[in-house]
This record gives sequence, structure tokens and C-alpha cells, in this order.
Amino acid sequence: MLKSHIAVVILLIACLNVFSQQDKVNFKEKTIDDVKVESLKGFELRLIPFPYGLFSSRLGYPYTKPFSFSAYVGYFNEKRMASSWTFLSTIGFHNVAIESPVMRLVHNQSHGFYMSVGPDTRLKYSLLLEAGVEPRWYPGFKNRFLRGKAQLNSGWYLSSPLLFRTVLLHSPEPLIHMGWFPSIAYTGTFSFVPTVGYRQAISRRWFVEGNVGFGPSVMVGTNTIDHRFTVEDPELSPAVKLKAAYTLK
Repeated sequence: MLKSHIAVVILLIACLNVFSQQDKVNFKEKTIDDVKVESLKGFELRLIPFPYGLFSSRLGYPYTKPFSFSAYVGYFNEKRMASSWTFLSTIGFHNVAIESPVMRLVHNQSHGFYMSVGPDTRLKYSLLLEAGVEPRWYPGFKNRFLRGKAQLNSGWYLSSPLLFRTVLLHSPEPLIHMGWFPSIAYTGTFSFVPTVGYRQAISRRWFVEGNVGFGPSVMVGTNTIDHRFTVEDPELSPAVKLKAAYTLK
């Protein structure tokens, strides 16, 4: 009798073990098939180096250094659109500090009074509003997920950000009657820069990423002569961004 009870218990344990293993296999298979990128939202800080000439017309005065930097602070919302696709929307503020030539009023007998630029420079500041939309593709996301390296959508991505920037404040320049608020009649700048980048989660809430791209930017708005709406010729330029972000999920 005891032997039959023991045999029944062993048989039940074996059956439960088989069913448990089958559940694990099914769960694993379902996870592989259904794995998707995450929808995220939160706050970000970007450090953006930009080359000489990129913002000179946009900021209203020239600058002399071959490279300068801007610090962007803003909010982002990354919405999952497909298993490896997201749609990113952002809004925030650029803080730009650049070395710019000092403008002087000069007089001589042949030309009278005229404005001279340089050779001395001084630090000038601009605050820009930026809004953007950006579709992203994370290739190989499922493989990274299986290796446990896909937290917060970590990995390589390709994107096509469309950004709009406009100047809110800038350092005054009395010689050209420019105060803290923009007086030059223009609306802003659109840029479209196809990009390749990499994201890496560093904790459950924080990630860092960097990207590089190349594309056109176009200034649009009314000119100062006849106040007609104009679209300037596009300027091709590289773009480099370094970002740290905190997710609210």
C-alpha cells in the first residue's frame, strides 16, 4: 500500500514538473514573439557642439570660434508605434553662449562713421525655444532583449528628426539697436538631419545616448526690407548630440 502511494506521489511530481516546464517554454516563446520597444517620457539634458557659421545668422551676430556648445533642457515623450519603432516628440530650451566680435563705431574723413567688427571678442548669450518630432527605428531590438541588454530601448537606432528653433532672448547689441528681445524680423529655423545614434541605460530610470547626423537647416520668416515672408537657402551642416535623460515611465 505504501509503495503504491509513493508511486502515485512520484508520478504526480513528474507530471507537475512536465507541465511546469511546458509553461516556461510557452511563456518564453510568447515573450520572444511579443517583445517590443518601450514607451517612455521624461526630462533630458543635451550638450550640442555646433560648427562655425551654423547659428551666426540665426542668433543675429557673428562668432569667431570654430566650434561652440549649447546646453538644451527639455521634456520628451517617446511613444511606441511598432515592435521596433517609436515616435519621439520634444520641447525645451537651448542655452547658447558664444564668443562674438565686439562691434565698434569708427569715424574717418573718407567714410564718416561706420561700424567695425573685432578684433576683440566678448561672450554673448542666446536663449532658444526648440520643438521637434522624430521617428526612430531600433534595429536588432529583439536580439538585444534576449541578451538582457534592451532596458530603456538601449542599443543602436536610426532616426529622422525635424526640429524648429526660434530665438527668445539674446545679449543686447546697442550699435545695431538690438536689445534682449529679438528685433530682427524672422520666425525661426527648421532643420531635418537624418541621424544614427546609440542609447545605453545606466539604471532603471536613467539613460545616456549620443548621435551624429548631417542635413539641411532653413531659416523662414519676414525680412527687414519689405516684410515679406521668405524662405532662405538651406545650409547643410553636421549635427552631434550628447544626451542624459531621466524617465518618468
